[in-house]
Amino acid sequence: MRLTVDKRAFLHSWQRAERNIGTTSTISTLSGIRCEATEEQVILQSTDLKTSITCTTKGATVDEPGEVILPVRAVGELFKKIPDETFSMEAGEHRITINAGGSRYTFTLYSAEDFPPFHSSGEARPFITLPIGEFQRLLEEGTFAGLTGDKFPQYLSGACIDRKQGSITLAATDSLRLSLARYVAEGEVPEEPSRLILPNKSLRDLHWLLATVEDDTKDVVIKEDDAQAYFILPELEFSVRKLDTMFPNYEEFLTDNITTTLIANRETLIGAVERADLVVKNFSRMVMFYIETEQGCHITADAPDVGEAVEYLDTDIEGQNLRIAFNSRYLLDGLKALHGERVLLSFNGQEGQMTMSRPGTEEFCYVLMPINLNETDSAHYDPDAY
Repeated sequence: MRLTVDKRAFLHSWQRAERNIGTTSTISTLSGIRCEATEEQVILQSTDLKTSITCTTKGATVDEPGEVILPVRAVGELFKKIPDETFSMEAGEHRITINAGGSRYTFTLYSAEDFPPFHSSGEARPFITLPIGEFQRLLEEGTFAGLTGDKFPQYLSGACIDRKQGSITLAATDSLRLSLARYVAEGEVPEEPSRLILPNKSLRDLHWLLATVEDDTKDVVIKEDDAQAYFILPELEFSVRKLDTMFPNYEEFLTDNITTTLIANRETLIGAVERADLVVKNFSRMVMFYIETEQGCHITADAPDVGEAVEYLDTDIEGQNLRIAFNSRYLLDGLKALHGERVLLSFNGQEGQMTMSRPGTEEFCYVLMPINLNETDSAHYDPDAY
């Protein structure tokens, strides 16, 4: 194999493939990137056996076809540090030589025969097609409540993508809260319902890959087979192994029982909660909401030996007066994930769930349970004193 490489364009594709390297595997080829040069194109592939990336790069001219596995730790770092805008690569059976200006570097290659087989979307079934920007929103609004890592039950470390009735719903939960995002498709969608349960960690890697596409109005095509889900982007295909688990019926978490509603400016509410959180961050992380139709909304926080915070918000309030407390970090997670200028908080009494959404739409929903208050907590603050 012999290539003439344009550093900027090639490095863009290399860094995409590099994202997927299996850093903890004992299999040496998983710490490398497969580079296949045909007469028409250069393809970079990587896998950690759970996810796989295939990139087509425009950053290389093929002088001689071939296939090699390039070790990322050494070769990848050199690609980033080469000062020249163009360089050449020439690979033999066991070694590759990189020539840049008057400099030459030689590295040992991994055996291409040891690279694991790749799953392909060629025979996969269509799932849905949607704009990249909309899919980014779904991932940001729909996955943040889930966990990551192998030590949790799979349904808690995975997100559910449901397709039914021309729309998809993305949901995740850690058993204490639920995040949910929806998208209604404009084009043709397969009529039969289908469900993908995928690791949250893999979906966060996918979100990073989506951000590398300059035009977010272009489409991402999602396909599936019995074992894998495929996300097809311009010059990139990302595949994820499905989780073999059941996901909770998230519809059961949703309720129409609403006693109080509050509409606020999202950034203003984030600022108030963040400032209150400074007081309780190393204590209970409990922030209290006093919601009254005549006096508005006060947010308070108190920690022994630290201090006390009281914030007043100018909000639109309807329904019953309410005292309710939340974990500040969980509350901020939802507020920061939500897209939009205004946020609607719907309450179901002091002990019932709070539902966060965008006013006038059902595209986003965040269900969060409050902190149970004892009599001391509930009576500690007196908004009339401020």
